[in-house]
Amino acid sequence: MRLLNTKDFKNKVVDPTLSAFNMLLLAAEVAADIYDQEQKGLKRSRGESSFQKQKKSKKKEEKPKTRSKRSKAPGMPTLPNPPPDLPEEFKNRIEAMGGRQVVLVIQKPLYNTDLEKNNSRLSIPLRQIKGDFLRDDEREYLAQQNKMKVPFMEPSHKVNNMILRQWDMPKESGKTCSTYVLRTNWNEVSQENGLRPKDVVQVWSFRVDNEQKLCLALVVVSRCGGNEGAGSSSHGRDGEGVGV
Repeated sequence: MRLLNTKDFKNKVVDPTLSAFNMLLLAAEVAADIYDQEQKGLKRSRGESSFQKQKKSKKKEEKPKTRSKRSKAPGMPTLPNPPPDLPEEFKNRIEAMGGRQVVLVIQKPLYNTDLEKNNSRLSIPLRQIKGDFLRDDEREYLAQQNKMKVPFMEPSHKVNNMILRQWDMPKESGKTCSTYVLRTNWNEVSQENGLRPKDVVQVWSFRVDNEQKLCLALVVVSRCGGNEGAGSSSHGRDGEGVGV
């Protein structure tokens, strides 16, 4: 609290004949009045400050949320969740080949980049993989930029050979975005099985030859027009293709 001055006594009648003790009591009374006024002003100031903080906090809460980076692209189909099981005709075909250890690798919509002839590959981003379909030595082999030839069952049930490899793409942040890609015969597979952008597909893995050899299978879950894929394509080819 500040020191008193003569202005503080302007509303008081001061008797010059008062004793020193009574003058001290009067000064204490004036000081008490000033203290009360200052406390009321301080409380009002604090109340306004708290109100301002509440307003700022409310504005932050009402701030519109930005779309997550992992949100699906506009116009792309919603993926079924949980993913549908492997169709019976594929199960029977895999069983006839002596296949075991069936694993869902990925479920995804086909993008334009998956079907452009110049690209000639189906991408399988590592961060979207659902099941651990590779063994440690296979994963390390691909990480060293080696190519792996795998038997590949098309939607038409024909078995062909595809090349599986890993692509590492640097990002602006300095990190690396990795994806597996299926190449070599992909353009023929996509064309002859009538694949189009926005078709929802699954890639499944299984193993033959006493569970030593990796194989992959492509299943069409739904077509871009909304029809169920039923696993195979009306544009598919007949025949058995290569053996495994």
